[in-house]
Amino acid sequence: MQLPLSVKLQPSRKLTLLLVAVHVGAILVVAVVELSAWNKAAMLLVIGVSLWNSQRCMYGARRIAALTLRDQGKAEYLRSNGETGEVTVHLQSTVTSLLTVILLRQQESLEALVLLPDSLGQDDFRRLRLWLRWQAAD
Repeated sequence: MQLPLSVKLQPSRKLTLLLVAVHVGAILVVAVVELSAWNKAAMLLVIGVSLWNSQRCMYGARRIAALTLRDQGKAEYLRSNGETGEVTVHLQSTVTSLLTVILLRQQESLEALVLLPDSLGQDDFRRLRLWLRWQAAD
C-alpha cells in the first residue's frame, strides 16, 4: 500500500438516520412509561441533549473532515474548521465491512471516529480498513 494515504470524510447519512431513530424510540418509551411529569421532562431533556450532541459531533465545525495515514499507526487529521494535528491510531480500533470505529489518541485524549461505508468513497473505505488492519499494528 502506497503511503501516505489521504481520505476525505463526510458525515454518514445512515448513521444520522440511525441515531435519530434511536432517540425517537427513546422518546416514545418515555411517553408511554408511567412517571411524573417532572421525571418525563427531565428524561426528555437528556434525550434531546444527547441527540443534539451526536449531531454536533457529526456536522459541527470540529468534525474530522480528512485523515492522512502514515507509517507505524500515525495519522494527521484536518477538521472542518481548518484545525490540523497528528494522532496515533489506537490498536483497539474496530474494523468491519459495515462499521469502522477508529480510536485516535492525541497526547492524553482519546477520540472515537465512527465511519460507515457512506462516510467516504468505496475504494478509500477499503484502503482505510486495510491500513487499520495491517499498518496500525506495526
